[in-house]
Amino acid sequence: MKTIIPASTNKKTQIFLLSLGGSPRRQGFLFLGRCIDIITEHEEFRRCLYKQVYSAVARLYGTTISGVDSAIRREISSMWKLQRPDFVEIFGRHGKHPPSPSEFIFAAAIYLQY
Repeated sequence: MKTIIPASTNKKTQIFLLSLGGSPRRQGFLFLGRCIDIITEHEEFRRCLYKQVYSAVARLYGTTISGVDSAIRREISSMWKLQRPDFVEIFGRHGKHPPSPSEFIFAAAIYLQY
């Protein structure tokens, strides 16, 4: 199964991440946007997020899967700390910890489909 990487992050996805407090200056913003777009377009990759999606994004940006995961975790954590109304509406307060990357990516993909 070959992952198709969008040429660039969808504008709707970028606006969504900005509304949650994401910063396009951070790598995690780019990686997260690409992952969300891939999952939105190819739901079959939900079962292999790390193996297929993260590895495709890592190849695209010349980094490692763990580098993609780490940058995404930092970006989600930064957004979670801000507790913007849009973030809380979609993900809730989530207790003491931010949502995991897979929780965030899947919820974002579902939200953006509607």
